[in-house]
Amino acid sequence: MGLIPWVFGFTLLFSLVGWMQFRSLVDHTVVQQAVLTVLEEQSQAYTDKVTADAIHNYATLCPQASEYEENRQHSSQRLTRKLHLPTLFSSKEGHQKEVEERVFYRLLELLYPTMQERAAVFELVREKAIEWEEHFPIKKARYLANIELSEAKDQDILFRILKGGAHDSISLDSLLPYISTTARTQLVSVYLAPQVLLLALFDDEEVVSDILSFRKDLYHRLRKDKDLQKNELEDEFRERFVRSLPSEIDPSFIDFRVSRSFPKDQ
Repeated sequence: MGLIPWVFGFTLLFSLVGWMQFRSLVDHTVVQQAVLTVLEEQSQAYTDKVTADAIHNYATLCPQASEYEENRQHSSQRLTRKLHLPTLFSSKEGHQKEVEERVFYRLLELLYPTMQERAAVFELVREKAIEWEEHFPIKKARYLANIELSEAKDQDILFRILKGGAHDSISLDSLLPYISTTARTQLVSVYLAPQVLLLALFDDEEVVSDILSFRKDLYHRLRKDKDLQKNELEDEFRERFVRSLPSEIDPSFIDFRVSRSFPKDQ
């Protein structure tokens, strides 16, 4: 009977010692983890600062770097048949937006000559799109169909323009195949744009007729000679038509690249 208190005492002592060792190990691990976390954060902050300084110094020493990157991105973008309107339905201002506006409303006029309210309706659409910009930006042209206008007649015009169909006994094309709200470095490809879009851009039927014929010739030359350098034809294409652009349109917004895709008129 006298041994039991001793056994119990030693057991309690060993348990207490074990608990103290365990707590010490836990505390050491926590401290070690905290130190590692601080060191990692400091290391990342230092890396970020070095990277930012390097970018700043490179941009300072090589001001053409941003221009090179822009040209590189542009050259990697595939040609499309659409008018790209990255700023028209946003609050962003500038000359690019003025050019987009001019060509876009001219396109509306050509596609929907019987709809006298077309411009007024799209002004309402633009106002609503700018209101939505922060929470629901118009990243794709088809999202324009989600905009609700207060007047039923305006909503009907918007619906007919985006969907296509009959209006005053005239068959209308949908606007959506002609436009994109995806950001591009340039608004439109002269090589692939359909005839009506070229008319909206150049506002001259003779020039457009010449473009339609000349770009088919470029296509056949590219197809015939596999070794022909596209940049040579692009320079030729640009030189032939760049001076035909209206004076208010900055040529840098217009794409004169060529490809081996057939340029369709319609």
